[in-house]
Amino acid sequence: MRSSDVSTELSFFGSASRSPTTEDIKKFAKPRSAAESNEKTTSVVTKNLKNHTDGSARQLEEVSVKLNKNIQFSVKAGKAKNPISLKNIIINLCSVLICIISTLIVLTLIAVFIIFPLAFASSLSLRQRMMFVGWIRNSPSSLQNPTSLGLHDAKLIKITDIHAWYIPPALNVTCDEESSAERPLILFVPSFGEIRSSLNTVAMLKTLTQVLCYHVVAFDYRGTADSGGPLPSARTVLYDAREVLEQVLSSEQHITNKTIVLWGNTWGAPISLKLANEFYTNIENGALVLQSPIESTEKAAGTGLAFNILWRWMPYFYTVFVKTLQDYPETYFNTVEEATGALHLKTIVIHGKNDDVVDLNQGINVYRQLEVSRLSGNLNSEYLRWCSSKDDEVGHYIAHSSMILECLRHHL
Repeated sequence: MRSSDVSTELSFFGSASRSPTTEDIKKFAKPRSAAESNEKTTSVVTKNLKNHTDGSARQLEEVSVKLNKNIQFSVKAGKAKNPISLKNIIINLCSVLICIISTLIVLTLIAVFIIFPLAFASSLSLRQRMMFVGWIRNSPSSLQNPTSLGLHDAKLIKITDIHAWYIPPALNVTCDEESSAERPLILFVPSFGEIRSSLNTVAMLKTLTQVLCYHVVAFDYRGTADSGGPLPSARTVLYDAREVLEQVLSSEQHITNKTIVLWGNTWGAPISLKLANEFYTNIENGALVLQSPIESTEKAAGTGLAFNILWRWMPYFYTVFVKTLQDYPETYFNTVEEATGALHLKTIVIHGKNDDVVDLNQGINVYRQLEVSRLSGNLNSEYLRWCSSKDDEVGHYIAHSSMILECLRHHL
């Protein structure tokens, strides 16, 4: 303890004029007890803690006030930025609509590329319907009124359940009445997926009757167009074509010296060849025309059937859409096999150079097989002709190909 402190302490016990004794100095210089020191320390700490607590409370209160102000400001700002309005309602509705459309698109893709192929592979009736009928729907008005399609003087023919047209040559500058009477009669054996009132078939019928001046009988297989009956098959379409040919041959209006031409259009080519092998002895002036002929079901199913165009790039295409047709008798055709018969008929194969439906090589292979068959049977190869268009714009539909028409005029 300092001497000044000691003097201060002594002033409480006596006059300052008296000099402190040694005992007084020892008495008052003695250190304070531990209890007194702890009490004083506790008092100081308590006071400091209270001051600190009071300060923290005030700071916390100030922070809370500021935070409440910020929250209120943010809420007001949010309400200002996102008011409930017609615009927001429209945006929300559009979002819901987009979700619905996306879901429908996904479901459609699943149905088209998964469910339909599975159904096609497992259902024979579905394969028959898609191969022979395709997406075509009946059009009764045009089927019953061919003159509305520009086929003048056409007559309706019904052979049991088979509906057909007889179209005489048009009387115009090209076709006069005297020469038209002796022109050939063409039995137009149709392809699959096209009925006689379809645009491409009508275009060909107009060319045959109005440009080349031929008589034409065009029909639809049972189960297609307006011809009643069950779903077609390889057996029934041959039966239908045979029945129509027999009716044409036995018709009272048939002129015995008139050439009967079997005109097989694409899938109708193997049917026409089979009929030619059966009836060639009964047709003295017969002829055969194969228009864009298929080689076989296996070769043609990949390109010659319009309904399967959506799946041609899929990895399962051959197994589902080709092999299932090739392996069943109800959908099996092979033109090359039919071409091995000994044919005495004059035969013309016509094919467009840039055919995008039936590859040109299929027509070439059919022609070569016909050529081999005639050579092996010692038949006159002059009765076999190949007519192809060199025009780049001519594809599968050759009704307006000038080169092919000229070939038909010279050789038919």
